[in-house]
Amino acid sequence: MEPRRLDSVWQATRQASANTLADLADVLGESCTPECLLRGIVRLERGEYAEARVDFDHVLATQPENPLARQYRGLVLWHLGEFELAADDLAPGTLFPQRDWTRRALQRFWPLRLEHPEILTAGIAPLAGPLPFEKEVASAEALTLPRRRALAQRLAKRGVRAYFAKQLPLAEWCFENACRLDPDDHDAAANTCWVALRIGHADKALALLQPIVEADLEAYKDKRESHLLPSPGLLTMYAWALHETGEHRGAVALLSTMRPEGPDDYHAHIIAGLSWLALDEHDKANACLDVALGAYLLDTWQQFVEPFFEKVVRWMRTRAAAHPAGTSA
Repeated sequence: MEPRRLDSVWQATRQASANTLADLADVLGESCTPECLLRGIVRLERGEYAEARVDFDHVLATQPENPLARQYRGLVLWHLGEFELAADDLAPGTLFPQRDWTRRALQRFWPLRLEHPEILTAGIAPLAGPLPFEKEVASAEALTLPRRRALAQRLAKRGVRAYFAKQLPLAEWCFENACRLDPDDHDAAANTCWVALRIGHADKALALLQPIVEADLEAYKDKRESHLLPSPGLLTMYAWALHETGEHRGAVALLSTMRPEGPDDYHAHIIAGLSWLALDEHDKANACLDVALGAYLLDTWQQFVEPFFEKVVRWMRTRAAAHPAGTSA
């Protein structure tokens, strides 16, 4: 098939209807590598997983280092119940996966965290003592306000170290106590909510964010000064918490008021895209995901998507023994 025709078929797979996919499968009748890769994607979208596996296996037999074929085969193997093999194929290995693959992977795996909340803590050690500044925290009510704030700052710094060491329960504990000791520290509140959302504690994030956002909005209504508005980071996390608690329309309505600032959109487009997916508004979802995985790819992938996929892969490996090959997910 000519390269121009291959490119047109590739574009057609992005948002193809079932009838179009059937037509594409007939067009892709040759066995060379590009046709096999495209036919495998078409078959994946049609739910023909065994046939798609044959196509991706053929590509990898001739091009073992082809990352796209391997990542797509991982999706197929997941559907076939080959969890350990799927984890091997899906384990991060490329710097940035192809955009359409990422979108298809999110469509499959993001909703799983509701049915299997343990995904969000896969590979994360539970909170265990001794905890930093534990005695001081326990007796903090007896401290003067300046000393409480100083303790809050130490806890916040310790929380940052725990976060980058991927000790998320410890980071959450540190940030949460820093926030309790100094309720006016919105950075501590933001950090608490970010970590809480990463490990499935959306109700905690929502409860913490709601009064802060409402107070900021009231202050803005009184004085109409833009610096009084809630920060974009807080608004995005508020929308994420709404999404996690099933308020998908509320999430996209809130995000529609935001504007990106320079190179950062504070994850607004990825959360909007996931919210539209939950509402089965696939055209709107794809439009948002294209921006999140295009103009804001670096931030979106490294801070939001990749950590989630890493947890999915670890979770898959824990399921491999309990779910023999050939069982469904």
